[in-house]
Amino acid sequence: MAYKTFTNGFPLPASDLNNYLMRQSVMVFASSGTRASELTDPVEGMLSWLQDTNKFQYYSGTAWEDLVSSTTYTANRAIVSNGSGALAVSTVTSTELGYLSGVTSAVQTQLDSKAAATQTVSDKSANYTIVAADAGSMIRSTGSAITITIANVLSVGQKIDFYQAGSGQITFAAGSGVTLQSKSGNLKTSAQYVGATVQCMASGVYALIGDLGA
Repeated sequence: MAYKTFTNGFPLPASDLNNYLMRQSVMVFASSGTRASELTDPVEGMLSWLQDTNKFQYYSGTAWEDLVSSTTYTANRAIVSNGSGALAVSTVTSTELGYLSGVTSAVQTQLDSKAAATQTVSDKSANYTIVAADAGSMIRSTGSAITITIANVLSVGQKIDFYQAGSGQITFAAGSGVTLQSKSGNLKTSAQYVGATVQCMASGVYALIGDLGA
């Protein structure tokens, strides 16, 4: 049934009143009981307002249904659509949903971009100067003594682990613009199978921590 606009001077037959006026307007009743007694043959799509309950209802063809669901849901829960497409309560709380406030991109993508839990190990058998890409990794010396030069390439908080797997000690040397701090000024690993860590503490300031000797 199409929508019809009435104009002055045109006749208004009963069929137009029934089809356009009665079925396309909101009927007001004091209660559902009053509606049932006054509207004995409702037509699918009719819309009514009940004054006693202050709600809109529509006729589905078989029964009067609430236009807006009056279901009361669990407080402080996210609302989702279930497998039937109806509204349902999620197990996610409003507090948990609030944790997403301020997120500007996919959370998983952000997590994946963080440093991996597995540490990359690179073997060195000759003198080497660290690079920015070494941050978060482990450098393992595999042969005779080598010198590792600490260049000023790490950001504050970044670190590199070192492991003396070979017989030769690892000697750490400060690169240009770098202050290398260590206990008693020791700058060498103490023996085979020991480790050390270099961490950037401030711009140009690096701490050397570990099993160090002369």
